[in-house]
Amino acid sequence: MIDFIKCLNVNASIEKLKNNPNLKWEVTVIDDEIFYEKTFHKSLKIIIKKNNIQLDGSIHKFHNQGIHNYNDFNFIQIQNTIKELKKNLSLNPYKTRLNNVEFGVNVITSFKPKVFLERLIMHKGKGFNKDKKKNIYYRQCEHEQYIIKIYDKGLQFKLSQNIMRFEIKVTTMQFLKGIGLNYLSDLNNKEIFLKLGEILNQIWNEILFSDLELDINKLNSKENILFVNGKNPMYWESLYESAKKSGSQKGKRDRALNDFKKIIEKYGDGIPKEIGISIKNKWNELLNTNYESGSIKKQIKLSKTKNLIPCEISDIHINQNITNRADLDFIYSINPLNSTNVCIVTGIDISHQKENSKFVSAKTILNNPELEKNSIIRSGKKRLRKCKESNSYYAAHNLRNKDSNPRNNLKRRLYKSISQTTLFDPKEIIKLNEEQKRILGVSLNEIKF
Repeated sequence: MIDFIKCLNVNASIEKLKNNPNLKWEVTVIDDEIFYEKTFHKSLKIIIKKNNIQLDGSIHKFHNQGIHNYNDFNFIQIQNTIKELKKNLSLNPYKTRLNNVEFGVNVITSFKPKVFLERLIMHKGKGFNKDKKKNIYYRQCEHEQYIIKIYDKGLQFKLSQNIMRFEIKVTTMQFLKGIGLNYLSDLNNKEIFLKLGEILNQIWNEILFSDLELDINKLNSKENILFVNGKNPMYWESLYESAKKSGSQKGKRDRALNDFKKIIEKYGDGIPKEIGISIKNKWNELLNTNYESGSIKKQIKLSKTKNLIPCEISDIHINQNITNRADLDFIYSINPLNSTNVCIVTGIDISHQKENSKFVSAKTILNNPELEKNSIIRSGKKRLRKCKESNSYYAAHNLRNKDSNPRNNLKRRLYKSISQTTLFDPKEIIKLNEEQKRILGVSLNEIKF
């Protein structure tokens, strides 16, 4: 889920860091003065320069003792990693601002990712750079505030499985301004991860793909011309440039985009769409997995698509030897079409509802009487209401309340306490435990008094 992070102003004690027995510092001296001190701690780079502390690296690798980042890294593990950073480095995650962050997922395929990468055309008028980086097949599309990265993760670590990584590297946090991701502590907030998942899915669906095996004999002359032109990123770049200069050209560009996508959807193999569904479902599963490490296994029937096959991936144990780790039978099954999107309160399958649904809907409850046996849904009903609405309506409404009420009730208690505290700074006397911080989604310092 989360991989690379960068924090240019870490809130921590320099003295404690320098005296930490687990850190070995390299000192760079210029003109007989210490210019900066640097150390690496389980793949994280830490630099002390004058009175400033900087940190960057993969927190996924950090979780795996600095060895690798090719296995799953779920929400619970991310939360525990933040706690470990706080403990090991004596940093304050509530005052340590994020300056860069990478988020994405690994998708297991039966085909070589290299083959699929050849299908990438462009994203929002920008083509994908072709590069063989560190012996991995790698493509990226650079925008002003973020970079789209797609590459062969399995080849990077010389694994027997085909693992394709899709991630977004945020280079300017302005890109995530609307979702509330500002500090390291915000990575404890599940709502933020829901929004990150939506962004990841949206960007994938915006990417324009070709189809290398599409039979052009099935196309009419107009479709054939557009398909040949559309495979060239420069064709789209020119259309986007024309649309910038003249608003009247925007319609022409959008029509060409829609027509090209219809050609791929109608005559292509559907793989990009299925991988997009895999990405969404994998993100949701990692977000809702309630384990720290070890033995979760799922075997889900896969679609009939020839390019995706059932597979199992097991979570990698840190104490395994790296040479053995590369030959393991992976443990994660990914089903692009049949994996489930679940209600964040009940865990019930809601794949049939709208794409962005988070809770069981009133219609789902009404059409499935068996759901009334679910203790969470049943306890949420208000049968004595004197209103025209059905029980299913109130059951669905109360499910949403089960998610939001703890947060809102805590906020009300906090503001009531704050209003009664006049002699002291509320931050000095009001302390939140870890569960309250998780429910609230922000630190006490972020509340405006």
